[in-house]
Amino acid sequence: RADVASDRNSAVKGYASAGYTSTYARLGASTDISNGRNWVSTEIEGSIAAIGTSVVLGRRVNDAFAIVNVGRAGIPVQHQNRVVGTSDFLGNVLVPSLTPYQTNTVSVDVNTLPTDMFLTKTDERVVPASGSGVKLNFAPGQSGRAALVSLVDGAGAPLGVGLSGTVERTGEAVIVGQDGQVWSTALSDADRIIINLNETPCAATVQLGDAPKKGFIETVGPFTCQ
Repeated sequence: RADVASDRNSAVKGYASAGYTSTYARLGASTDISNGRNWVSTEIEGSIAAIGTSVVLGRRVNDAFAIVNVGRAGIPVQHQNRVVGTSDFLGNVLVPSLTPYQTNTVSVDVNTLPTDMFLTKTDERVVPASGSGVKLNFAPGQSGRAALVSLVDGAGAPLGVGLSGTVERTGEAVIVGQDGQVWSTALSDADRIIINLNETPCAATVQLGDAPKKGFIETVGPFTCQ
């Protein structure tokens, strides 16, 4: 915002201000020109919130708040489906404006997650008391990358739709879909996928390539299950 005016003596008077709101604070600055003098002021408004050993910087807390840990930096967190902050280098983010004595939904949009990250839960509903703080942990699942894996039998034919199995390292359950493909949320290089055939299980060793770009699904294979 800016206002400039002059009086009959050609004296210039003016006022200008600007503000910026980030994940961590609200910043403001203003200048006032009057009677030949120039006044400048700045303002920083934010909070330092702590619950237990978790300490996080954020915007001003007016009442109830939450500290959310997502296990990784740079992950947007939502309150009532609106992004309110991005996790810091410790994976924490402050949700500064929970409504007391009402149900608040805090969530993570799965479409914003890297392909190598899987959360065991992506939303939680809390009813905080006035002036209270809530700690939420969206604990990451098994480490690894999500990928669509193509599996074939010894003759090179895709495995049958509906066969079940597990990822040996993590115990994650998988189901064979069209074209012998299975979806896993946490694969590492050289992981083995065990598929239950009619009587004898078979195993396929997965080889991952370079990580795909953010937003793209990694597709690997085919790998022989034998």
